[in-house]
Amino acid sequence: MSEVPAIRLDVPVFFARAGRESTVLNQRIDKLLARAIAANAPWTIVNLGHGVQGFDVFERDAATRDLVSSTIAFAKSVTEPSVSKAYLAGAKEAEVAGAFYRGEWAAAIEGYRALLATRDDAENRRRLGLALAETRQYAEALPELEKAWQMGRRGARDTIVPAAETAASAGNVERAMHWLDLALAQPFVQIAEVRDNAKFAPIANTPAFQKLLAEVEEQRNVAKMIEDGKVAEGIAVVRNAKGGRLVRETVLNQIAYGLLNRGRAADAIAVFRITTDRYPQSPNAWDSLSEALERSGAKKDAVAAARKALALLTDNVDAPTRESVRAASAARVSRLE
Repeated sequence: MSEVPAIRLDVPVFFARAGRESTVLNQRIDKLLARAIAANAPWTIVNLGHGVQGFDVFERDAATRDLVSSTIAFAKSVTEPSVSKAYLAGAKEAEVAGAFYRGEWAAAIEGYRALLATRDDAENRRRLGLALAETRQYAEALPELEKAWQMGRRGARDTIVPAAETAASAGNVERAMHWLDLALAQPFVQIAEVRDNAKFAPIANTPAFQKLLAEVEEQRNVAKMIEDGKVAEGIAVVRNAKGGRLVRETVLNQIAYGLLNRGRAADAIAVFRITTDRYPQSPNAWDSLSEALERSGAKKDAVAAARKALALLTDNVDAPTRESVRAASAARVSRLE
C-alpha cells in the first residue's frame, strides 16, 4: 500500500478493511485510518473481521456480498452532484472541528471565528466558547457560550455546566450562580460533581454557592422522601416551605408531575394546588392542575382550571408558554365539555 501524503476533507472515502490481511499491511492501514479520523475526514470505514485479501473474489458469504453492495451504493451516492457539493461545502467546517477535537485550540479559535463571520451558528459559538475557555480567555468565552444557549444549543453538560465553569473561572459569581442553578435543576447533575469540581474553586466559599447547594440538597431530600413512600410528609414540607427552591413554580411542577407520572393523581393535585395558591396568576400552573384533574376523572374541575388558565393568557406571558397552554387547555375544554 502506497503512502497517502495528505488527507482531503472534501472527498468522501469508503474504506473496507480485511481482518485477516497480513499483519504488516493491516498495521499500515490502521495508521492511515487513524490519520483520517484525526483529520476529521469524511471516511466510511468498514471492518470485515473474517475477510482476507481479495475477499470480494474469494469469499462468497452473505456478509461479503453485503459489503460489496454497500461499496457500490456508496460510490453511486457520493458521485451525485448535490452530495459532492455538500462535502465540498462542509470541508472547512470539518477542518476546524478536527482542530477542536485534537485540542489545537489556537487553530480552533481562529477557525470558528472565521466561520461565524460568514454564518452565525449555535454549535460553532459553543465550540468557540469552549476553545477560548481552554486557553483561559474566560471573559471572551462566556458570552459565546451564553449566546449559544440563547440560540437554542441546550444541554446540561454541553452548554450549562461549561458556562458555569467559565463564569466561575472568570470570577463572575452572579453568572456562575445563574448557570449552576440551571445545571442543578437537572436531576442527573449531582451535587457532589459540582462540589468537587476544581473549576468552581474560585467561588466555592461564597455564601451564594453554599446556599445553592444546601437548597438543592433540601429539594432532593424531599423528592427522595416522596419516592420512598413518605408522600404526606413530603407534601407537608413543600406546603410549609417559606423560601428556597421548594417555593419555586418550576420545582413544585417537577414534584407534582413526578407524582402524577407514578399514578398518584390525588397527591399530584395537592401539590398543583399549592402551586396555584402561590402563583395564582400563572396560566401554566392552572393548566397543569387541569391536566391532573382530568387524569383523576374530575372532569368538571378540570374544565374550570383550564378556563382559568386560558383567562390568564395575556401578552405578558412569554410566547412559548402562551401557545402551549392555549393549545392544551383549549383542547381539554373541548374534549371534556
